[in-house]
Amino acid sequence: MSNDFEFTLDNTSRDVECSCSPYHNTIIEMITKKAKIKEIFRHIATLGYKGKYGMVKHYVTKIKNQDKLEYNLTIKRKYIIKLIYNDLIDVKDINRELLMKVYNINPKMKLLIELMKEFKGILLKTKKEKALLNWINKAKALNIESINSFINGILNDYDAIINSLKYEISNGVVEASVNKLKLVKRIMHGRCGFGLLKSKVLRLEFLRHFN
Repeated sequence: MSNDFEFTLDNTSRDVECSCSPYHNTIIEMITKKAKIKEIFRHIATLGYKGKYGMVKHYVTKIKNQDKLEYNLTIKRKYIIKLIYNDLIDVKDINRELLMKVYNINPKMKLLIELMKEFKGILLKTKKEKALLNWINKAKALNIESINSFINGILNDYDAIINSLKYEISNGVVEASVNKLKLVKRIMHGRCGFGLLKSKVLRLEFLRHFN
């Protein structure tokens, strides 16, 4: 494996993952050791690979045609995003050593993840208006367009957000009921009146409690 660390942070939401992808680093390591494709195929088969030899051949050939083995440590954006909501230990696709290298290359990424975790903490734990204002000032200092847009959204709904910090009351139950009503109405294709809609919803509730 190359000593150089290079990575790309790709938006791969539409990518179809190759069956060889879970064994990518193993394949890279064997390529650098001049292993033959058949040897690579047999080795990853012992690790759980269920695909065919032709897929491995295509995968290895694609790697060898690169000027560098640069996507050895390509990180999908979804794995970085997971760090906002989960601890590192719960994100199996990234280890601490890899994350530290990413942070060294792009320190701003570390700031963004820490910033989002802090915001999450304010909403769920701290629940203090002063903490939110301090967070807004800190976020503005980064001068990142997407973060600035997010801050503008907070300021536009500032009263509602402060109320969510102050009170435990939520309209979540009401929203859930409204969504259910809309779903039932769509199923009926808007062809029936309020009376039938009411009967259908009440009937569904009766069956739900009965079961």
